[in-house]
Amino acid sequence: MNRPPRGAFAAEMLAYVDNCLPQEDRQALEIRMIECPEVKSQIEQWLLQNEAIRAAFADQPPRPAPTAGRFAAASFVEGRPPQGVKTERESKESQRRPRAIEPTGERHRGIDAGAPATAQPASKAKRRGPAVARRVFCTIAGALALWVASATLFSRDPSIAFVEAGAAAYRTFAGAATRPVEIATADRGALDRWFAAQVGRAAPVPDLSAAGLALLGGRIVPGAFSPAQFLLYENARRERVGLAIEALDSPPATDVALGGSGGALFASWTGAGHGFAILGGVSSAQIARLARLVRDGKYQ
Repeated sequence: MNRPPRGAFAAEMLAYVDNCLPQEDRQALEIRMIECPEVKSQIEQWLLQNEAIRAAFADQPPRPAPTAGRFAAASFVEGRPPQGVKTERESKESQRRPRAIEPTGERHRGIDAGAPATAQPASKAKRRGPAVARRVFCTIAGALALWVASATLFSRDPSIAFVEAGAAAYRTFAGAATRPVEIATADRGALDRWFAAQVGRAAPVPDLSAAGLALLGGRIVPGAFSPAQFLLYENARRERVGLAIEALDSPPATDVALGGSGGALFASWTGAGHGFAILGGVSSAQIARLARLVRDGKYQ
């Protein structure tokens, strides 16, 4: 078994690593590396150390980067010398046999005597450690925050989010004197056709005249998850009632819930693929009656 030379050509090996060796000597050393895996391994280690040192001082003025020649390009594959080496080896063997180099005297102090120092790469790695840890922590924290936000959004009761959106539309448009609706009409059929072209799965406009409410018109408003229909009605006392309707994906049917939001009372429920919210400044009994009319008259 071949053993690595110990100091006889350590300087030659370092010159190879630093790309300072004449081409003929480089080729001879590359043949030696094929024959002696320990030598090859040592040179690979030094090359990696040099790369680490250059990376640690990347902000310094550039200098010519050493290369490992054709032998490094071959990736040190066992039993597979780089292109052209085999022919040169055969040529050299025809002239002389490779000399076995044995350690003698003061000249042989071991391969490790001239090895590049590893303190600076290790120091650089220590300095980079906290920065890497911070980046990893920030990545994990960001992913966790996104997961929590997504879980909160999608686990939230859609009826609650929809009531909030309907209440915002009522506060914004119901009290407007100039343009409370986008399409001003009492014709429910015309409003149905307009909504059908504006939103997906538009619900029919309910008739609330039995409760003393006249249709003023409608508009498109932001819903909890998609654009929503907003209908505006008015009674003889000029009290206005808004009805928000939003298409939902397979919502569970719920009972009518009464509550208040922003100075207005509301009744909300889900069913028939939609969410509903009636809002107005009328009494809670009137709100409950309107909710029953909408449910029983159009959506059951």
